[in-house]
Amino acid sequence: MNAKSFSERVSVCEMSAREIVGFIPQAVLEAIRARDPHPCFVAWEVGRTGFSTGRLGEAGSVKKFWSGNVVQELAEAGNARPAIQIDHSAGSSRPRRVGEILRGIARRIGETVRALWIGYIEDREAARAIRRNELPSCSIEGMVDVRESEEMGVEVVGVPSMRALALAGPEATPGFEEAGVLAVVQETSQDEERNMTETISLGDVRRFIEENGVRADELYSKEALASLPVIADLIRNEVETALESLDLAKVAEGEGKLAEDVRKLREERDVAVRELAERKMAETARRIRAKALQHPLLFGVPKSVAALIASTLNIGAIVGAEDEDAAIDREVRAAVERAREAGVEIPFGAKPAQAAQAGPAAVEDMESMTPKSGAKDYTKPENNALIPSVS
Repeated sequence: MNAKSFSERVSVCEMSAREIVGFIPQAVLEAIRARDPHPCFVAWEVGRTGFSTGRLGEAGSVKKFWSGNVVQELAEAGNARPAIQIDHSAGSSRPRRVGEILRGIARRIGETVRALWIGYIEDREAARAIRRNELPSCSIEGMVDVRESEEMGVEVVGVPSMRALALAGPEATPGFEEAGVLAVVQETSQDEERNMTETISLGDVRRFIEENGVRADELYSKEALASLPVIADLIRNEVETALESLDLAKVAEGEGKLAEDVRKLREERDVAVRELAERKMAETARRIRAKALQHPLLFGVPKSVAALIASTLNIGAIVGAEDEDAAIDREVRAAVERAREAGVEIPFGAKPAQAAQAGPAAVEDMESMTPKSGAKDYTKPENNALIPSVS
């Protein structure tokens, strides 16, 4: 049988306030109440019959069996008044003493024995953390006797001493899987208990808040606090101070520059779109005019006259037409007719074979446009102001 240094982590559950205070020796309770008008008492279940995991000396985490008799010893070890401390896992660089265990008791339910420790928390900050459930678990630290058993493996057979109960945060893993009970009692003084039915002054409330470290946001919502004139003024002053620190001229200058940059970008975009559209339209017009110059009615017509006729085509009526060739034929015929009505003499020089290839209708139209003998030649710019210069 070996004595080993032992650390076992347990969870916390609930226990009635009357039970907690009732287990504390009367002399101890009166001594605490004499120096602390609002003592905080807490109860933990620190172990029970069955298996647990936890650090066992240099062996690290070891699964151990606890019999009912050994759990009874664990409960009685609390009567030696071990310290209560907050260990480094709860945010402290080293353990900090926050109170002491006052009583250890054992409870048997059927075949299961539970060990309960009841302690006094003298540290106000620790008491607040426990009430807020920020320290929901703990570890018992001390010496235990163990032996190896074929049936149980490592078995705890004795509890020589326990030196501390270390409180820890919710991230800790309980060693006793079924451990649980946490109860917190924040007492009032006897005078306060007698005067509970009497009128409580604002000073009483203030003293209670100061002594227990109660924060304003624990009593009121953020909306309620923000609606208070003094808080609203503070917020307003903070905002005004922040605005005064801004260089509004630079802000305005930046906004103006940004607006100017946006305006320039939009203008450049519009110009680019317009130029692209014009370029596409010019390319389309050149393609259509080149196609129109191949029309049968313009076979043998001098290039200057054909170019004049092609330049007067209604490109808009051709672009997007369902049948582009038909639209070109229609517009060429209309342009030739307009030129003839304007007095432009359209000399015809196509050979009969070329005219025949254009079809009967084309031959008829071409014959009707053959210049008559002695007619004035309006295909020359000096005779016809309608003819633009053709390159």
